[in-house]
Amino acid sequence: MAVNLSPVGGVAAQFFDNSGNPLTGGKLYTYTAGTTTPAVTYTSSNGVTAHTNPIVLDAAGRVPNSGEVWLTDGLQYKFLLKDANDVTIATYDNISGISSASTAAGLPFTGFLGQNGTVQDLADDDGSDWIGYQPPGTASTARSAQNKMRDFLSVKDFGALGDGTGSTPIDTGDDISNASWNTWDNTPFKDNPSYSPFYANPSVTFQPPRVKPFANDDTWDYIGCNLALWYAGVNGQSTYFPAGNYVMNAVSSIPKGSYQGLLIMKGQEQMIYGAGPYETFISWKEDATYFNSNNVGSVGYYKLLELYRIGGPPTNIYNMGFTGPTNYSDAAQNITLINCENINGVTFRDLWLTTGWYAISATTSSGDSHIKGCTSEYLFGATVYTDATSDFTIDFVNFWASAVVPGQKGIVAGGRVAVTNSRFVSFFDTSIQAANGVISNNLFSCGAAGNVLSLTSNGVISGNQFSGASGGPMVNVGSNVSITGNYFNQIADHPCINVGNGNAGSATYIDIVGNTFIKTSGTVADYNNAINAVESGANYYNAMTRTVLIANNTFQGRAWTAIGDANLINNVFSAVDGYVNTRGDIQGNQIASGSDSSASFTITVSSGMIDQGSGSARAQQRVTLLNVIVYGTNLELRGVAIYSNRYNGNALLLGTLGSQAVNGTITFGSSGANPTVAITNTTGNAANYIVTEIPLT
Repeated sequence: MAVNLSPVGGVAAQFFDNSGNPLTGGKLYTYTAGTTTPAVTYTSSNGVTAHTNPIVLDAAGRVPNSGEVWLTDGLQYKFLLKDANDVTIATYDNISGISSASTAAGLPFTGFLGQNGTVQDLADDDGSDWIGYQPPGTASTARSAQNKMRDFLSVKDFGALGDGTGSTPIDTGDDISNASWNTWDNTPFKDNPSYSPFYANPSVTFQPPRVKPFANDDTWDYIGCNLALWYAGVNGQSTYFPAGNYVMNAVSSIPKGSYQGLLIMKGQEQMIYGAGPYETFISWKEDATYFNSNNVGSVGYYKLLELYRIGGPPTNIYNMGFTGPTNYSDAAQNITLINCENINGVTFRDLWLTTGWYAISATTSSGDSHIKGCTSEYLFGATVYTDATSDFTIDFVNFWASAVVPGQKGIVAGGRVAVTNSRFVSFFDTSIQAANGVISNNLFSCGAAGNVLSLTSNGVISGNQFSGASGGPMVNVGSNVSITGNYFNQIADHPCINVGNGNAGSATYIDIVGNTFIKTSGTVADYNNAINAVESGANYYNAMTRTVLIANNTFQGRAWTAIGDANLINNVFSAVDGYVNTRGDIQGNQIASGSDSSASFTITVSSGMIDQGSGSARAQQRVTLLNVIVYGTNLELRGVAIYSNRYNGNALLLGTLGSQAVNGTITFGSSGANPTVAITNTTGNAANYIVTEIPLT
């Protein structure tokens, strides 16, 4: 019998239900066209073995055994497809077999019969629903190609272009004014009043920023990206931004209100990701001229991405770039790349952040969030800003200043911040300004002005490297801070560390332990030391209390000026050269030198001893060893004595340890706060003298 291959079932065809699942146990009934009279079909091209009627599909939704369906030549059929429960799925009528003549003629095959007997073009929008997909592996489950491709959601599925043109519906000749999807009813913002940014007096009145979410002069990228984010968040999916430049518009004939770029809120937590930080970009359609002339000084007025009260399920944003316009002015202050309000559980990872006032701003109790592996530059206010109610952890981030802008900072944290394993390069102002937190294992290359790190209280500063010429103290701390295991190389005439808040006794509960200080710049001055404790004005002492520990540090060059009541233990000092004053040098800090040819003269030590003349309670406990050397032609005098400062600031000679005299005498005494040494010289030649001191307590 002459038979032809059926277009329904055919060879190895797979049937699916309306959800895209294999039609296991489905039933394919065959009738004469237009009737309910059963018509026979065959298992192979020889037309000998007939199929059962109905044909019962196997577990994969395929015709069993041969997997083939052949039709009697010249006969038209009707196919009725039902599921295993005999629920009708589709009817296909007036079906003829595929003749060899048509295939031999080389006619193109564009599709196959779909529901209700119509020809289904595989190139149609729903063509993928007619193509099967068999995953690898013996235990895998077959499904339709459409079902497979919906595993991930792309912004291009919703009309975003990503071609960098900023094209709008007006440009493409479209009108979205009355599009069925262009209503607030289709967004999550109307259905969640407790967390929506568009409700006045929460949960009372819905007040969107405009009548409809989108206007004809909005970019397709602005429309499509927002639609994708809103759909994905509500439906538990992630949103993918393929490689490209997605252009948001700030300007529209219909004002957008409080948001300008992309917006997600509570209930839309998801993963938002691109093809890479230098492959996927979110940018502005407007150039710098617009932003430098509109809403200047209004910090955060324009935002590329707004996160509003999201939290609970984690939200991850990664592998993307957020960019402001070239030649954006630091005076404009109005661009924030990513703005966060009352968020938690958000991770920003592997982002490229450039050009604006803030890269990431977080306010209103935003916490439990992380910035990792990002790179930033040209952020003129701060790369990261958090208010006093918010806290972030920041790890493996490159902070580049890339421009000399007064006031430019890396991180401004009104509350707690943890910064680890990151790099800060050439900030004109402070790299990190924080109320409290942990600053660990970072690399700081100093800019030309300001401090490098400012930490008010309750913090840990450990394992960092500070190098370069800062415009002030490299590190400024108040109280309750541990500073351990850091490396400081300050080449400017400013301290490595300043402690206290400028008031006497303000430096409390501070540990400065196990650090390396290189402080060798040329100016010899009280302020130009590794460690300062400023009391007020130019008074570089007495801010420290007995709760301050300075121990096990290594100093190359100038160590400290008088530092009040700090506890000093096991520090190691090395002078710049033989007779340069290195404050705190226990190897013998030179505090007086000169020459005199008199037969007798007195050396008065009027400055240089620790706590000399301070009158502090701690001063009476200080004990200092003075070593005096007098030498010249045929003259050598040596003497060692121990002094203390009384409570009233007077020097007290505790005892002379010993002396050696050749052609003269050496006698120790005191005058008020000043140790004195009386010298007799019987040679008649000039006498040179050096006085060094070693603080013993």
